[in-house]
Amino acid sequence: MNPGLRTPPPARSRRAFLLWEVLIASAVFAIAVTGLALALNRLIDANLAATREQRMRTELESRFAMARVDPELQPGATTTERDADGIEYVRTVEEFTPENEAGEQLAGILKVTIRARKGEEALATASLLLLRQ
Repeated sequence: MNPGLRTPPPARSRRAFLLWEVLIASAVFAIAVTGLALALNRLIDANLAATREQRMRTELESRFAMARVDPELQPGATTTERDADGIEYVRTVEEFTPENEAGEQLAGILKVTIRARKGEEALATASLLLLRQ
Protein backbone atom coordinates (compact mmCIF):
# COMPACT_ATOMS: atom_id res chain seq x y z
CA MET A 1 0.00 0.00 0.00
CA ASN A 2 1.19 3.48 -0.75
CA PRO A 3 1.71 5.41 2.51
CA GLY A 4 0.97 8.85 0.89
CA LEU A 5 -2.55 7.97 -0.20
CA ARG A 6 -5.46 7.97 2.15
CA THR A 7 -8.50 5.90 1.75
CA PRO A 8 -11.83 7.73 1.79
CA PRO A 9 -14.04 7.21 4.80
CA PRO A 10 -16.83 4.72 4.31
CA ALA A 11 -20.00 6.24 2.80
CA ARG A 12 -22.79 6.76 5.30
CA SER A 13 -26.25 5.82 4.36
CA ARG A 14 -28.64 8.83 4.47
CA ARG A 15 -31.89 7.92 6.12
CA ALA A 16 -33.07 11.38 7.23
CA PHE A 17 -32.57 15.08 6.63
CA LEU A 18 -30.17 16.99 8.80
CA LEU A 19 -31.54 19.68 11.09
CA TRP A 20 -29.97 22.53 9.14
CA GLU A 21 -31.51 21.24 5.91
CA VAL A 22 -34.95 21.32 7.51
CA LEU A 23 -34.35 24.85 8.86
CA ILE A 24 -33.24 26.18 5.46
CA ALA A 25 -36.24 24.59 3.72
CA SER A 26 -38.59 26.08 6.34
CA ALA A 27 -37.05 29.55 5.91
CA VAL A 28 -37.39 29.41 2.11
CA PHE A 29 -40.99 28.26 2.46
CA ALA A 30 -41.77 31.05 4.96
CA ILE A 31 -40.32 33.71 2.63
CA ALA A 32 -42.33 32.37 -0.32
CA VAL A 33 -45.58 32.26 1.67
CA THR A 34 -45.00 35.80 2.98
CA GLY A 35 -44.49 37.10 -0.57
CA LEU A 36 -47.65 35.38 -1.76
CA ALA A 37 -49.64 36.75 1.18
CA LEU A 38 -48.47 40.32 0.46
CA ALA A 39 -49.32 39.96 -3.23
CA LEU A 40 -52.78 38.61 -2.37
CA ASN A 41 -53.38 41.47 0.06
CA ARG A 42 -52.50 44.05 -2.61
CA LEU A 43 -54.76 42.29 -5.09
CA ILE A 44 -57.68 42.39 -2.64
CA ASP A 45 -57.08 46.10 -1.90
CA ALA A 46 -57.02 46.92 -5.63
CA ASN A 47 -60.22 44.96 -6.17
CA LEU A 48 -61.99 46.78 -3.32
CA ALA A 49 -60.87 50.16 -4.66
CA ALA A 50 -62.10 49.30 -8.17
CA THR A 51 -65.44 48.12 -6.76
CA ARG A 52 -65.90 51.35 -4.78
CA GLU A 53 -64.99 53.42 -7.86
CA GLN A 54 -67.48 51.55 -10.05
CA ARG A 55 -70.23 51.89 -7.44
CA MET A 56 -69.59 55.65 -7.20
CA ARG A 57 -69.67 56.08 -11.00
CA THR A 58 -72.92 54.12 -11.18
CA GLU A 59 -74.36 56.39 -8.50
CA LEU A 60 -73.29 59.48 -10.50
CA GLU A 61 -75.00 58.12 -13.61
CA SER A 62 -78.13 57.41 -11.59
CA ARG A 63 -78.18 60.94 -10.19
CA PHE A 64 -77.79 62.41 -13.70
CA ALA A 65 -80.72 60.26 -14.89
CA MET A 66 -82.83 61.63 -12.01
CA ALA A 67 -81.77 65.20 -12.88
CA ARG A 68 -82.90 64.73 -16.49
CA VAL A 69 -86.48 64.00 -15.43
CA ASP A 70 -86.67 66.41 -12.47
CA PRO A 71 -89.42 68.93 -13.37
CA GLU A 72 -88.33 71.33 -10.62
CA LEU A 73 -84.73 71.68 -11.81
CA GLN A 74 -83.94 75.40 -11.49
CA PRO A 75 -80.71 77.39 -11.87
CA GLY A 76 -79.06 78.17 -8.55
CA ALA A 77 -80.39 75.05 -6.87
CA THR A 78 -77.99 72.97 -4.80
CA THR A 79 -78.83 69.65 -3.20
CA THR A 80 -76.68 67.47 -0.98
CA GLU A 81 -77.29 63.79 -0.28
CA ARG A 82 -75.24 61.08 1.38
CA ASP A 83 -75.25 57.39 0.40
CA ALA A 84 -74.76 54.27 2.55
CA ASP A 85 -70.96 54.35 2.02
CA GLY A 86 -70.70 57.84 3.49
CA ILE A 87 -70.06 59.49 0.11
CA GLU A 88 -71.68 62.89 -0.19
CA TYR A 89 -73.12 63.95 -3.57
CA VAL A 90 -73.57 67.69 -4.15
CA ARG A 91 -75.66 68.66 -7.18
CA THR A 92 -75.52 72.24 -8.44
CA VAL A 93 -77.56 73.67 -11.30
CA GLU A 94 -76.57 76.80 -13.17
CA GLU A 95 -77.63 78.58 -16.34
CA PHE A 96 -75.38 77.88 -19.32
CA THR A 97 -75.52 80.35 -22.22
CA PRO A 98 -73.13 79.51 -25.07
CA GLU A 99 -73.01 81.49 -28.28
CA ASN A 100 -73.62 80.16 -31.76
CA GLU A 101 -71.51 81.03 -34.82
CA ALA A 102 -73.48 84.23 -35.38
CA GLY A 103 -72.69 85.42 -31.85
CA GLU A 104 -76.22 84.93 -30.55
CA GLN A 105 -76.67 83.47 -27.10
CA LEU A 106 -78.50 80.18 -26.85
CA ALA A 107 -81.01 80.13 -24.01
CA GLY A 108 -82.63 77.33 -22.08
CA ILE A 109 -79.53 75.24 -21.36
CA LEU A 110 -78.72 74.15 -17.81
CA LYS A 111 -75.40 72.84 -16.59
CA VAL A 112 -75.82 70.19 -13.89
CA THR A 113 -72.66 69.39 -11.92
CA ILE A 114 -72.43 66.56 -9.41
CA ARG A 115 -69.47 66.35 -7.05
CA ALA A 116 -68.77 63.23 -5.03
CA ARG A 117 -66.71 63.65 -1.88
CA LYS A 118 -65.96 61.85 1.33
CA GLY A 119 -65.26 64.31 4.11
CA GLU A 120 -62.97 66.95 2.61
CA GLU A 121 -61.58 64.61 -0.06
CA ALA A 122 -63.00 65.20 -3.56
CA LEU A 123 -63.57 61.84 -5.25
CA ALA A 124 -65.14 62.74 -8.61
CA THR A 125 -66.81 65.57 -10.48
CA ALA A 126 -69.05 65.24 -13.53
CA SER A 127 -71.13 67.75 -15.50
CA LEU A 128 -74.04 67.43 -17.89
CA LEU A 129 -75.76 69.97 -20.15
CA LEU A 130 -79.56 69.76 -20.29
CA LEU A 131 -81.89 71.54 -22.65
CA ARG A 132 -84.76 72.92 -20.61
CA GLN A 133 -88.11 72.24 -22.26
